[in-house]
Amino acid sequence: MKDFQDIAHGKYAPGFFGLLALRVVGDIEADGGILMRRLGLAVPPRSVSALLLLADGPLSVTEIAQQVGMTHAAVIKNVRKLLELGLAERGEDEHDDRRKPLHLTAAGVERAAAVARFMREAANVYQALFDEIGIDMFEGMSRMEQALKRKSFAARFNLPDAETR
Repeated sequence: MKDFQDIAHGKYAPGFFGLLALRVVGDIEADGGILMRRLGLAVPPRSVSALLLLADGPLSVTEIAQQVGMTHAAVIKNVRKLLELGLAERGEDEHDDRRKPLHLTAAGVERAAAVARFMREAANVYQALFDEIGIDMFEGMSRMEQALKRKSFAARFNLPDAETR
């Protein structure tokens, strides 16, 4: 019986980059969630970016989605957690009745400040990890994201019917 590790890290490497990246992100997200609960922060890791953006002032779901580069549906799911936790509320836009900007509650402002401190420490931990492995993964992934925006993964196969974004 073949060992998947031999296949993924052997003749098909780095073809399984996506799977490896998902596993690493899953591990980081799980550990981050545990740490945040232990520290009394109780914010789902996927909702942190919205919380920190709202700390600078009210934003609509669309504005958050544009800033973090996620789908509207994904942001709605993440923001729903902030609403359920009482960290954010929907407001009114005096110029546009359709727009319902989100803003932090008093508890949300406090939590955002604590999460910002946590994220500064997380940045230090990541930097030490990048130093340990000799690769700045944040810089590398940022460059990869930009390259894939210029030319999609599918288009890089040079197939006549490859879809591009």
